[in-house]
Amino acid sequence: MVSRRIFRAVAILTSAVGLLALSGCGLAYRAATGQPERAGAPAPPAPLTAEEKAWARNAWRYFAENDNAATGLVNSVDQYPTATAWEMADTMAALIAARDLGLLPAASAQERLARILAFAGRMELAYGRLPNRVYNAATGVAAIDADHPGNAGWSAVDTGRLLVWLRALADREPALASAARAVVARFDLCAAIGADGGLTGGAPAGPAPARYREAGRGYEDYAAAGYRLWGMPARPPRLSDPVVKVDGVGFVSAVPDHANEFTPVVTGDSVLQGLEFGWAAPATGDMAKRARSVELAQRTRMLQEGVATARNDYLRSTAPYFLYGTVVASGRPWAVLTPEGTETSSLALVSAKAALGLWAFWPERWNDLVARLSSLSTARGWQEGIYEASGKAETVLSASTNAVILEVLAYRARGPLLTALSSEPARTCAASAP
Repeated sequence: MVSRRIFRAVAILTSAVGLLALSGCGLAYRAATGQPERAGAPAPPAPLTAEEKAWARNAWRYFAENDNAATGLVNSVDQYPTATAWEMADTMAALIAARDLGLLPAASAQERLARILAFAGRMELAYGRLPNRVYNAATGVAAIDADHPGNAGWSAVDTGRLLVWLRALADREPALASAARAVVARFDLCAAIGADGGLTGGAPAGPAPARYREAGRGYEDYAAAGYRLWGMPARPPRLSDPVVKVDGVGFVSAVPDHANEFTPVVTGDSVLQGLEFGWAAPATGDMAKRARSVELAQRTRMLQEGVATARNDYLRSTAPYFLYGTVVASGRPWAVLTPEGTETSSLALVSAKAALGLWAFWPERWNDLVARLSSLSTARGWQEGIYEASGKAETVLSASTNAVILEVLAYRARGPLLTALSSEPARTCAASAP
């Protein structure tokens, strides 16, 4: 029941600092004065330590234990058979990372990737255009959640991550390239691109979808890169000019064009573009700078306020089941928000995937925190994180957290996973039907 509630909440809405304690009193740092320096160049790859190899094995166990043989899909949440386009890509990333880290034989990785592509080549598309927002991972039926089949519309952001990894398979895996291209050929990518190049979701509304501007997820930059790899004229969301200062660090991405949106700045958007692209194309030009700003704001808060900080979206085992832990959202520093925008800052989480994501680039600056979070590494995978206020673990196990951690460890060992991907020739989209 807990997994069902978690997924419903997500699917429908789509080291200078010394750590003192990890206890019921919270995750505390020794506060100090002064502003830390901005992070420099990312650390070069290095062989994984024995402990880091164990972290990778545990992250891989999630994908070993949650595989569905008939579809190749992996459960979005431990033992709960649902999957989105985003989590299809999570699984592709996890399989490639696990293979490259020596956790999975190459033949086994190829077999599992082929199963996912075979499913994607036959899966029912929402309105015949793009991946349905949810699938039953065991049966492959398009669904609203595991218990309710149906058309849930599409998420342009989720599809964007899938497009990144389909391009990776088309470029890097000769035996799978034609199948990956055939999957993309099924998609009406123009349905996900608005007239201004912004990403457009589709909600179920009778015989035709209700298209809407898809913003407020925090990953729009990353998702837009996926469309550009296939020649689509996608762009990140346009944001107004005011600069919001967060612990002395300026962010321009806090105020959206539309009053009914909020624009969360989370760690994951820039981290994924560093892990996968090395902040080079198809990432936008300022992504490395944004990553350093996100890192500096969180490190400054830890140093000056004594509060361990690693913000990202995350799942919970009790209501509210999904939250955005942000650096800033619509002008509000350190906001923790429900998808509807309700403030829940007392539930702020130190996210495992955010902390390890920053550690991947700047290990010396994040070693202390990651060492404490290593208690989240279990025999079935990594848990979501530790609450800032209580120091208690959020015990949910998810595909997204464990995929990012596998990507992190592959990056530490080998460098960016997907540099120098090719792109299709530029396309244009005529005004599409609803």
